[in-house]
Parts: sequence; structure tokens; C-alpha cells
Amino acid sequence: RNENVFPQFDALTNLYSYAKYVTDLEKAIACEENLAILQIQVEGFNTFNLIYGLDYSNELLRLIALQFIYMMDMDKAVYRLEGERFVFILKKAGREELLQFEQQVRCVLDTGIMVEEEMTSLKMASGAILLENYQGDSSSVRGQVSYALNHSIHKHQGRLVIFNDEVQTSRGVDLALMKV
Repeated sequence: RNENVFPQFDALTNLYSYAKYVTDLEKAIACEENLAILQIQVEGFNTFNLIYGLDYSNELLRLIALQFIYMMDMDKAVYRLEGERFVFILKKAGREELLQFEQQVRCVLDTGIMVEEEMTSLKMASGAILLENYQGDSSSVRGQVSYALNHSIHKHQGRLVIFNDEVQTSRGVDLALMKV
């Protein structure tokens, strides 16, 4: 029995777990020429928890996950990170495919999820990174896509932020080491 094995699936949503994301990202970086990583945060979960309770929020997360599963194909995978954060690996994807897919995800959430006979429309923030023949390590990529998501949340009212497009200096700090 190996107690150090991390689960490959998220217990609540049945999506792939963070541990699987790390492994799959490393494999994708090694094998794919073009790759896009999209990380999102569904907004408003603190409000849902306060108003409707944890059971409602958990059911909403399960139903969101189901909608995301319907969007997958052989070149896409979805993972639940923590809370209301999700990440997608898009293989063989460039800028256009990333932009189209991000809009599809946004549309699914905006259209709404039916929970307890009530349609719940959701907003999201999103950050992404485009990788083309990338030779670096996956931990840098994970940090960069998280940075893009946090920048979306705090500076861009949830609009998509693509790390590659961001100015490489921030408050006088040179981010050139983060450059892809």
C-alpha cells in the first residue's frame, strides 16, 4: 500500500484532479508542439454558500463539471483545482482555438446551470498561456497561467488574460524570467 499516491480524480466532481493535471501537463509539454492552458475561476461561490448553503454549491460544482465534460474531445482535458477553479489543457491549440474555447466555456456558464429547478447564470474570470515548442518545466507554466488568472480577477474584471500578451514588466519588476 502506497500512502503517497495522489488521487487522479476529484471526489466531488469526478473531474481529473490537480495531481493528474501536473502529470498530464508534463506529458503534454514533452509531446505537443502547440498547447494552450486555460484556467478559470467561477465567480460568486461565497455568495452561493452563504445564501443557499454548501449542499447547493456542491451540486452546482458537480453540474458545472458535467457541462465541462460534455465539451471535451481527444485534444482537451478538464481538471478541478481547488474550490471553484478549473483548468483545461488544449492540445494542438493556438490562439484562435484558445479564444474560441474560452468563449464556449464562458457561454455555458453565462447561459446558466439548472440547479434545484432554478437556472443559475454564472460569471467567470480566465487566464491562459500559449505554448509553442516549449522546452521548460511544467511548474513555470502552472505559475504563469495562475498569474494570468489572478490578473484577470484583480485587474481585468474577469476578461481573458493571456500570459504571453502581458507586459513583461510590472511595477518595475522585470518579469523576463517568466517569459515564454
